[in-house]
Parts: sequence; C-alpha cells; structure tokens
Amino acid sequence: MTSWTPNTFYKLGDVVSFQNISYKCQIAHTAIVSWEPISTPALWIKQESVTQPPVVTQPPVVTQPPVVTQPPVVTQPPVVTQPPVVVCQPINLLPNQSNTQQTININQNNTNSHIYTVNIDIDFI
Repeated sequence: MTSWTPNTFYKLGDVVSFQNISYKCQIAHTAIVSWEPISTPALWIKQESVTQPPVVTQPPVVTQPPVVTQPPVVTQPPVVTQPPVVVCQPINLLPNQSNTQQTININQNNTNSHIYTVNIDIDFI
C-alpha cells in the first residue's frame, strides 16, 4: 500500500495510507495539499481495519514409540526317563556258598539293553 502524496493522480479503487489509516479512492482525481483523505470524505472512504481471525494451530500429535515385544521363549518339555528295568536270574545258593557270578540285563525303556556280569559276595550272619 502506498502513502497518500499530493500532486498524484488517484483512480477509482486506489487504496492509500494516511496517518496510519487506509483510505479507498471513490472519485478519480489529482490530489492537492488541502485534499488529504482525512479532510475530503467525498474523495476518500476510510477503510475499516479488517482483522484476520487468529490462526488456530492444532497441538502437535504426540505419538508413542512402538512397543517392542520379545518373541515368546519356547521351552522344550523335560525329558522324562524311566528308571531302568533290571532283570536278574534267580540265584541258587548252596549252603555256605558266599560268592557267585550273576548276569544282569538292564533294559532302558525297551530300547537299549545292556548285559552286565557282576560278582556277588554274600555274607551270612
């Protein structure tokens, strides 16, 4: 916007500033010193100050960081082992016999079979 200046031609619709007030020209003319906008309402229309509505800003959207979850720990069930099945042949002891040999068959879960020969000492009381 330009400031009002004497000896200037203004056409219909021109807007000028005079003493910090805006005026709109309503009749084309060449301005002279005594025709300031404040003194000549026939030439100039005071413009109402149009205030712009305040700009409403939205508060920033605060996002939470993603929650990082750990994958579940997969545990294996415990291995349950069965006690070995021990199969012994009956021992026939003769009177006063204090030692003998015995064969023992140890069978684990019917899968692994081990045969052991052991010496047995027996004390009679």
